[in-house]
Parts: sequence; structure tokens; C-alpha cells
Amino acid sequence: MCDQRKWVWASVVLLLWGCAHTSSSGGGISDPKKAGTMRMSVPLSMRTGLSTRSQALFILLLNDPRADENVSLLVQVVPEQMRRAAFHFAERRPEQGLRAFYDVLYLVNLMSDQRELTHDVLGPYGVEVLRSAIKEVARAGDEGRAWTFYELLSQVGSSADRASAREHLIILKDWLDQTMSGGPISRASVLARFYVQRYFLRPTADSKEGAVRAVRAWVEQALALRDSHLMLSRGELSRSEAEEGTRALRMGATLLASIYLYDRDPSGAISTLLGSRISEILPRELLIALQSLTIKQDATAYLHMARLLRAALEVREGQWDKWIGSDWLMAVLFQLMKEAYRLDPTLPEAAEAVALALQTYGLGEATAPILLKAIKAHPESHLIEGSLGLIMRAMGLALELEEEEQSARAVYQSAQPFFDFVEEIQKKSQVQFGTPIPLQPGLEHIHIMMGKIELRSGQMEEARFCFYRALEKERLAEALLPLARIEWHQGYSSQALAKLDEAMQAQDAIQSPMFQVHVLFYRSDMAVEKGRDAAAVRDPLVKALKAAKQAREWNSDEVRADAERMLCRILDRFGEAELARKALDRALEATPTDKNQLSETLSLQISRSLVHGNLAEGREGLGRALSFDLKVDMLVYYALWVRLLERRLNTSSDGVADRVFDLVLEEQQSWIGRLAAFGAGRIQAEALGASAVTPIQRAEASFYMAMDKLIAGDKAGAAEGFKEVLEGPGMELVEFSVARDFLKGWHSELAGLLPEEEATHLIQ
Repeated sequence: MCDQRKWVWASVVLLLWGCAHTSSSGGGISDPKKAGTMRMSVPLSMRTGLSTRSQALFILLLNDPRADENVSLLVQVVPEQMRRAAFHFAERRPEQGLRAFYDVLYLVNLMSDQRELTHDVLGPYGVEVLRSAIKEVARAGDEGRAWTFYELLSQVGSSADRASAREHLIILKDWLDQTMSGGPISRASVLARFYVQRYFLRPTADSKEGAVRAVRAWVEQALALRDSHLMLSRGELSRSEAEEGTRALRMGATLLASIYLYDRDPSGAISTLLGSRISEILPRELLIALQSLTIKQDATAYLHMARLLRAALEVREGQWDKWIGSDWLMAVLFQLMKEAYRLDPTLPEAAEAVALALQTYGLGEATAPILLKAIKAHPESHLIEGSLGLIMRAMGLALELEEEEQSARAVYQSAQPFFDFVEEIQKKSQVQFGTPIPLQPGLEHIHIMMGKIELRSGQMEEARFCFYRALEKERLAEALLPLARIEWHQGYSSQALAKLDEAMQAQDAIQSPMFQVHVLFYRSDMAVEKGRDAAAVRDPLVKALKAAKQAREWNSDEVRADAERMLCRILDRFGEAELARKALDRALEATPTDKNQLSETLSLQISRSLVHGNLAEGREGLGRALSFDLKVDMLVYYALWVRLLERRLNTSSDGVADRVFDLVLEEQQSWIGRLAAFGAGRIQAEALGASAVTPIQRAEASFYMAMDKLIAGDKAGAAEGFKEVLEGPGMELVEFSVARDFLKGWHSELAGLLPEEEATHLIQ
């Protein structure tokens, strides 16, 4: 045990040492137009290594589950997960809140044999999350989970919580004893589901015994029914009884084995399965795999068992989901893969499975450290590509969390040792074969993804750093274009224009004409801001127009939608409002079911109506958004823009915006709730501004305060506010574009008239 602990700590120290040595360091920028010569300081926010939580998690994965220190390590991991669950509940996302809470329970159960959920483990949000979870499972009639949550609340809640929980447990016990209906197999199925749910969420000796007993009773009744042909021939069996009997015969053996495997008890599984009639339906390969685990508990035996259970999940997925869901079986798979990883962390299959599961449990920052040992042992290109894809997946999932750039940044930063190792492999390939190993995705794609996340969050220097790291690997337009926009915004105009020129010749821009459209569009806007002549404004727009028209012919709905949106923006620059509106209609038609694409198109439609003063168009866009059932957050922004337009035109509301605001008015602890309160007139613009915390919130607040002044007739104050928005970090915000248009106009006088030969095609 002592040697194992020393090895674990040595691994963590090596990981931390690697995190402190990033591939780009130094100070200043020297000729950033040349590839590979840029040197800029690593932003302070990106210099941290593995977080304390990640260190604790990594040790937990390699520790024996029986280790005494596991509880103290869980205290460093679980409270943050509970905070996320509380956030989802507070943001009116109960499904995500429940999912996050289930993940916490599974995580505690799988990482330590000491499974008591104390106040220290749950953290300050524990009781709040428990109360919210109880409301949701009670509403859904989920008695097994409700029982588990009430048991927990009776231990960690206030005195009032404990009293209430005990009362509800008595009610649930009465329900178990008296209220079930249906035939004997249906009743046995309900009991089995209840006890299995209870066990997997809170595995104790008592809950395990109850689950085994209930499943055995259910399956043995189904076996007895199978033997009785008389009832079947007389038609005395109801459909529900037949369905539950069939389900028991198909699932029973796997379910019982899973109960024991969840507790790492293959011997108990064999004893129960062979000591009852369930042996009659026990798949031979499952028995052999269980016996193998009792003989040699090595990584390959755990991997083989996990493959068998995964196959059972895939074959009977519909059966599991209809009866109890499949999350518990995924937890059993994680238990098996975690044991395989603990015994041999160099196995790629085990490392990938553990990393994927932890991403699902909201712990994506562990992805790269988990994969590193396996990749060092097996540095094949396809495994490296798969691992880089998993790191990108972890960053993408982090975008769904509250402080998205911080969560994604944690994933990215914890991957620095992994990136360093991949670069070493690339350098060796360069020396040996004259070219680095081609990877798809490559390191440049991860750096670009992180750069976009930082830019979206208003972190300019962090974004710039990531894009430069990408360019050191490959000169891609996907990095050059946003970097040019950042440097233009920061006053490096010559460098920005040079990057736009280079972006036009980049391989990814040549392969996708939409890159060229965006590059040309921004080049025209930069010419306007520079005060250059009409030709410098008009010529890039004409070229962008032609490229966008060509992109409409691509066999991709997303590309066509993007092309039509850009056509709308270009046509507005030419003063062709009606043709621009038709382009928006075509964008909606291109992706009628893709909610992300619909959100982008409707954002453009409604924000455009705010600039044009076209209330009918804005209201139509809001109505469309409601009919498409888009996310509430987006609906609030759309409703706010319509409300601002109603106020600006001094027009009575039609009530639609208020109905949207009502969805989140009670949640003014969240930013979206405060925006709704501002839209509904509950708080003033100054109060909204005072409550802004993040750079993006402050940028949005500046815009809405400027709009408030514009509506009040203070044009000078509004102009100052719009300037503040344009000088801030919110380049990716819709509000940034609207502020620019309010302040600088459409510039149709510089772009001139739409070329006649292009207008003919666009009218069709």
C-alpha cells in the first residue's frame, strides 16, 4: 500500500511539473506575420497546473477503493459537482440538475467503499440539491429514487427536513405494502425496480440484500410462468404480465450480476446465480467472465466483463430504458473500467472509457491526465487522434457549465503535459521521416477551440495566446481570422490586415468558401473604420457576395444557412433591405430543425429589426423562436430586443415579450433573470450594470444602458455607451454588432449600389 501511494504521488508531481512547462513562453511579439517566430507571455489565467480537485480525482482513480483517505479526497471533488447541480436547478433545468446529482452519487459510490454522504462530502449546496431532487422525482412518481433521497435528507438535513423525510418514508413504506396493482409478475417488477434504484444510488448491505431478493423473486416468478403452458393456452395472462415476464427472463441474469459487480463481488454473483433457478437463463459467457474475475482480478478480466455488459446494454437498450433507465448499468461499466485502469493505466481501452465516464460526471479536466500514460505506452497515431478528440469533447461539454471559460480552461490546462508529449512525437517524426505525423484533429484544432471559447467569454489576451499557439502548428484561416479581428480591435491594424490576406490563401479557406466570405466581409468593415475610399469598402463586399452565392450551392444545410446569413449582412451594407430579408427566410428554410442554426438566424433577424426600427419583423422573429421551442436564455434576449424596439417606437406591447420574461423573472440571482427583470421594467438599466460581474455581462450591460439612453432621447449619452461597447471585449456578441451599426450606420453610401449582375441572381 505504501509503495502504491508513493507511485501515485510521483505521478501527480510529474503531471504538475509538465503543466508548468508550456510550449510557448517568453515575452513580447516579434514579427507576428512570420510563422513560428511569435513569442508572447502566457496569460496568468492560463499558467495554473492541475487543480486541487483534479489531483484528488487522479489519486482516487489509482487508489484502492478501501483506502481510508478516499473520503477526504472526495471532499475535494464532490462539493463543486453539487454546486453545478444547484446551479442547474436554480436555472430551471431540473433534468440537468438531477443528472448532476445522480452523477455525484455514482461518483461517491464508485470511488470509495466508505459511502456515507456527510455534510463535508456534499458541501454547502448538499441539502439544497437534495430538496430540489426530491421535488423532481416525486413529481415523476419515481419512488425508488425518492426513498433514497429522503433517507439522505433524514441524515444531513435540518431538524425540520429530518422530520419531513421520516414522514415521507413512512408513506412510501405504506405504498410498498398496499398500493401496488396488477398481477404477481407486474407487482414483482415494480418491487424489483424500486429496490434496484435504491441500491445503485445508495449501495449498503441492506439495500444490496433487498435488491437481490426482489430481482430473484421477479425472475423466479417469470420462470414459473414460463413453465406453465396452461395459463397461456387459456388466455388467462394479461399483456402486462406477459411483458414483465419476458423482460425478467431477458434482463434478470445480467441485472443480478450487475448488482454484485457494482460492489466488486463476482463471487457473490456466481453463488446467487448458480444457487437458484436463474442459472437456467444465465448466459455461459457471463458465467465464464465472472469465474475469471474470481481467479485473477487483473485488468484484462475486468475489460472482458465490461465488454460483455456493454453488449448487453446495446442489445437490450430499449428494455433497460423502459424499465429503469440505463444510467445504473453505465455506472457498473465505469466500475469495471475503473478497476481495469487502476490495475493497468497503460491500457488505452480502459483509459478512454474512464475519461469518457468522468466527462459525463462533469469531471472533464481529468481527461488528458488519465489518457497520458496509455498514450505514452502506445503512441500510435490513431490513439493520439482519439485522445485529442476526447479532450475536445471534454472542452465542449464544459461549455454547458456555468462559468464555461473556467471549466473549459481547466480541461485545456490539465492537458498541457499531453500536448507536450504529442509535440515530442511530432518532432521525432519530423527528424526521422521529414514530416510530422498527420493528426486529425491535431493540436492546432484544440488551440483554436480554446481560443474561440476565450474570445466568446471576452478574454482577449487568452484567446490571442491560443490562436498563436495554433498558428505555430499550422497556418489556418480558422485561427488567422479571429486573430486578425482581435489585433484590429487592439490597434494592431497592419498586423490584422496581413493576417486577413494570409487567411485568404490558407488551405482551409480555399476548401471552404465561407471562410473567404467572412474574411472579405471583415476586410470591408475594417476599411470603413480606417476611413478609406469607397473602393476599399466596396471591392471586398462584391467579392464576398460572389463567394457567398457560390457557397449556397454546397451540399450542406449548415453551409447554406451560413451563406444566406452572410448574404443578409452584405446586402444590408449595399442598402438592399428587402433582398437581405429574403436571404434570412432562405436561411431558416435551409435548417428547419437545427436549433443552433435557427438561433443564429433568428438572432440576426431580430437584432437587425432593432437597428432598422422594423417592429413587425422583430415580433415575427420572436414568434418563430417560440414556435421552434428554443432555449429560454435565447428567448429572453429576443424578447428584450423586441421590448427595446417597442419602447423606442413608443408602441404598446403585444404581451409576447412579457410572457417570455415571466419564465425567469423569479430567478434574478442569475444574469438571464436580471435581463428579464430589466426588460419587464422591474429594475433600471443602472441596476443591471451594477450587477454585471463577468467581462461579457459588463459589455452587455453597457449596451442596454446605451439603448436606455437612446430611447430616452439622450443621443450623446447613447453614442458614448455604444463606443464603450465597441472598445470592450464583447466582439462575439450580437450587441457588439448592433452597437456598431447604431454608431456607424450601414455605410451603404460607401458600398454603393448592388452590382446589377449579382442582383438578378439574388432576386430569384
